[in-house]
Amino acid sequence: MPNNNHNNEEPTPIYTFDGLKDLLRSLGYNVGNAEGYRPLPVTDLGESEIRNNIVMQDDGIFYRDDTGTLRKIFMYKRSYRLSEHGKPRFHIRQCEVISDFIRRGAFHADYRGANVETVTVRDKDNDDTETEVTDLPLCKFCQKMASDEFPHVITSSQFVEKLKEEGETISEDTDTEVDHWGYTKDWATIKDRYLKKSNYTCEKCGTHLSNPFDFHLLKVHHKNGKNADNRDSNLVTLCPICYAEETKKTPSKAESLIINEFGKYILENYLREKDYTCELCGSHVSSRTDYHYMKVHHKNGHMNDNRPSNLQCVCPHCWLTVKPGMFNQEEYNEAQAFIDKYRK
Repeated sequence: MPNNNHNNEEPTPIYTFDGLKDLLRSLGYNVGNAEGYRPLPVTDLGESEIRNNIVMQDDGIFYRDDTGTLRKIFMYKRSYRLSEHGKPRFHIRQCEVISDFIRRGAFHADYRGANVETVTVRDKDNDDTETEVTDLPLCKFCQKMASDEFPHVITSSQFVEKLKEEGETISEDTDTEVDHWGYTKDWATIKDRYLKKSNYTCEKCGTHLSNPFDFHLLKVHHKNGKNADNRDSNLVTLCPICYAEETKKTPSKAESLIINEFGKYILENYLREKDYTCELCGSHVSSRTDYHYMKVHHKNGHMNDNRPSNLQCVCPHCWLTVKPGMFNQEEYNEAQAFIDKYRK
């Protein structure tokens, strides 16, 4: 093969790391600076850590380290009865267990975060002695949400092993290049700014999120389909349900779970805001064990239209008068049980 290097210098092969990065950059790819796996100390996730350093994304839970880099971690219960219950389960997604923890504002270091094989747990069966454990079992809800990435049940040690194999990436600061999906390098900053501008409210159905830990559920969509066109006039904030309708894409398994959980979350919040009081007859449920009686009625019949103006909190009796179609025997029995208990 002829030598085209007229300066008699050894060419830099593209298969070396730096050479490959340069080639990909020339093709317009967002390469970033690759960095090997870095172990983090096991950290109690109190309110400050949760609010400032934890980022929940569709593909995992991330912790912002002392360099500002987001590193994938898992979460687990800080205190546990190891003898009575075995090892605590670990979490790698914002599943319904973690979502409930966040919604309740349970920021008293109930959980710890880690990305290492051996972690410590306060053993409540042994006077809160810090005890080393490995191979925590995976939360069944996280397993379902991450089934595309982990088709088989894994332990925390296997999860860490995968982190080590994959390495981690730090994004470069530039706004001139785009990644292979067509997004500009500063898209994350633009998205955060636009979400704030739209007051974390879906601009199609009006659903508003007030908890910062839920903001990641909102999507910022490019109306014209051009992901590099970041003019405000081309952007729109959408909830997961409206995003699926707008893009007409078939949601993945994880996205479908998020859509379902988001719908339930919005309706649960609405019932809570109305203090479990029927907006038609005024019946009030005071016992937590009876909250299940109350239902959310969509006035216009569109179940995905979760604008507050389209919702009503109704008791089982009033539900029979407003629900579309005929009621079944189970609904009738529930209404009778409610009347006997709350409308004597």
